[in-house]
Amino acid sequence: MLNFNIMTETQFAIVKQWAEHKTVSENIAIDDWDSYWIYATNDPNTTVLSILDKEILVGKITVEKDGDAINIDYIIAPELHGKGIGTLSLTYFTQNIEKILGYKLISINAYVEPEHLASVRCLEKSGFIHTGTDNDNCMEFIFRP
Repeated sequence: MLNFNIMTETQFAIVKQWAEHKTVSENIAIDDWDSYWIYATNDPNTTVLSILDKEILVGKITVEKDGDAINIDYIIAPELHGKGIGTLSLTYFTQNIEKILGYKLISINAYVEPEHLASVRCLEKSGFIHTGTDNDNCMEFIFRP
């Protein structure tokens, strides 16, 4: 069973190591992970969650609250790519959103570059609907709980 908790600095150090892996680095637009951590942990509308499977860190989801909606981004441990952990994590997250975050939402939004096909499939399998393309040519997805 998966658990979602506030990410610790130790867990974030592991995520930074994942970011050095080609399958992660080529799909993430974060250049300065230390500044990202400072921003994410100090912004009252942003929460970084660890995804744990039997107490083992398997991924992270960053949640940015925007009114009655949230924007998310996520990373799954590179050694777990292609094993269904991303789909399982997003599905569990969307089905338990109120319990995990402690508040109700109208929608969950995610953005992905069109060439990152694994993320596109993961979002679609998790119930997200492709709604268009943003100004940066990223595909927009929405989930309505």
